[in-house]
Amino acid sequence: MPYSEGIHDDVNRFACLAFAANPERTCQDVAAEYAGKWLGLSGKDVIRVAAVIIGLGKDTILDVTSAPYLDPNRGLLNSQADQHVKVLMTARKHHPALAENYRYWLIYYRAIVEALNVVRGTLDAETLCAEAELCQKVFGRLEPAYAGFLMKSGARKDLQRTWVVKRTFHAAWERERRLERAYIAGAKKP
Repeated sequence: MPYSEGIHDDVNRFACLAFAANPERTCQDVAAEYAGKWLGLSGKDVIRVAAVIIGLGKDTILDVTSAPYLDPNRGLLNSQADQHVKVLMTARKHHPALAENYRYWLIYYRAIVEALNVVRGTLDAETLCAEAELCQKVFGRLEPAYAGFLMKSGARKDLQRTWVVKRTFHAAWERERRLERAYIAGAKKP
């Protein structure tokens, strides 16, 4: 487990205590307990959100120097990133109390940031940026110190420029390459 502190360490602390109490438990079981007890979920949403919790951070490129900025395929490889966002949106519809649960918003924000860093997906960058801004507004109400950190870190400014998001950048890069290939192909014709 990497070093982490503050409000982002919530799931890690819960998991460490759960595994210390019973090392035979599974990750799915511990994540489901977290979703039920700390997020207040029930029914199928417990299992679905537990799968999201386990899936966050998978296939993340940690060494950004290994993927130059001009590489159109730079970004996460997590094909489930958009699905994670959708599962969490659905859970919030089923359980309106999540609107006041900062733990939910932390998980949701993490899922959105991961989705924004995937080069292709089913959700567009504008929708993801709008949801990220919603998270930041909610943090302003539920966790003002964290909201202040996000403002100082430039997260809000980055979301206002959706073209810097990997998904949008990748699409623009692919379009540019298609135009270049079409131009070259046209120039070679007699």
